Amino acid sequence: MIDRSIDEWLDYIQTLHVRSIEMDLQRVAAVWERFEMDITMPVITVAGTNGKGSSVAMLDAIYREAGYRTGAYTSPHLVHYNERICIEGQAIDDASLLAGFAAVEDKRADIPLTFFEFGTVLALYCLCQKNVDVLLLEVGLGGRLDATNIVDNDVALITSISVDHTAWLGDNREVIAAEKAGIIKPQGQVVCADPRPPKAIAHRAKQQQATLWQRDSEYFVDVDSSSKRFSWRNAADLNYRDLQLNLPGTHQVDNAAGVIAVVECLQATLPVQAEAIKAGLNKITIVGRQQWLTNAASSGAHLLFDVSHNDDSIAQLLDTLVSKRAIMKDKGRVHAVFGALSDKDIAAAIAQLLPVVDAWHLASIGGERGQSATELKQLLMSDLCPHEATALAKAETYSEIKQAYEGALLETNSNDIVLIFGSFHVVGDIIAHLQQS
Repeated sequence: MIDRSIDEWLDYIQTLHVRSIEMDLQRVAAVWERFEMDITMPVITVAGTNGKGSSVAMLDAIYREAGYRTGAYTSPHLVHYNERICIEGQAIDDASLLAGFAAVEDKRADIPLTFFEFGTVLALYCLCQKNVDVLLLEVGLGGRLDATNIVDNDVALITSISVDHTAWLGDNREVIAAEKAGIIKPQGQVVCADPRPPKAIAHRAKQQQATLWQRDSEYFVDVDSSSKRFSWRNAADLNYRDLQLNLPGTHQVDNAAGVIAVVECLQATLPVQAEAIKAGLNKITIVGRQQWLTNAASSGAHLLFDVSHNDDSIAQLLDTLVSKRAIMKDKGRVHAVFGALSDKDIAAAIAQLLPVVDAWHLASIGGERGQSATELKQLLMSDLCPHEATALAKAETYSEIKQAYEGALLETNSNDIVLIFGSFHVVGDIIAHLQQS
């Protein structure tokens, strides 16, 4: 067995392919076939632009409440790579992960894999080794040509669709939806949780002769805004009432409704009682998704973490931020700790937050996809605020994410909000810093 640490393995597998992304299933499928392992448990594959990770977490919570042994593969991770492979809600242990790295390298032989492709085969191998009852797979990019699509699913869940990764997926919702819908299997089942479902999803489902569930057609959601509770029913009048979701953001009800539809699709195979659905949704917590740490900072400021980085997710974040400010009677200031990858539509995302952010603390992210803090400041000041004379004084640049966070804390008090967002890199680095300190 090759003697490498987890970090050494991660460095190594980034060198196996000349490209970081290679949209092709042949190589990764060939490596997986060499394992000759049958996936016999039910598989749920989750694609979409926003809401994939939240939906996987909800499914995981519900099935664990129902007594099933869950296995989930998600990406990216916040702090430790182990987080990408979870058994019963817990990150995989180092020993199992290291054994998996060696096993995949042995089977890979001369086939070049990208970082994500290697990680996908690694996850499938590890989760099959753990004998889970249900396998939850989060699509990394797109769907049709994503490495997770080498596995036939029992249900495909497609969350909200918005414009992102345009260089790979296309520049409008219908084209992007067609790529996401590539996870729909012949005679399979598909749930579309997008409240505005693109036509491409129904078209693909019809082509594949798959059973399609869509909101306001096959299932319905009623929300009580005063109590923050909701109910779910299908066309046959199956009704789950008085549901409460332990996650901020009205968009999460859309995700939860799609998740319940998935559970219903698999009731014959994985029976789940109403109590498990209610308990799973009521107990769920997700690190880094509109997560508040109230008065966690040394200054007593309120910390809000969110990995949002595109137009739709920033709009949802803005709703949460405005609601919190209303509760606080608009006392204090909002400091944004922000960093981004260069392949994102940064301008469209942060333009929405300009009216509510009082000070920007901009951090550089390293790597070939990273954006420098200086470039972010240029975008913020020159392109988004060309006529605001005071804008230049409201943005500071830092070479590292931790420095940006500490710079923000120096200017805050107990009535302030520190918004930490823009990328898994930003949120993960600060969470890791808080864990260490």
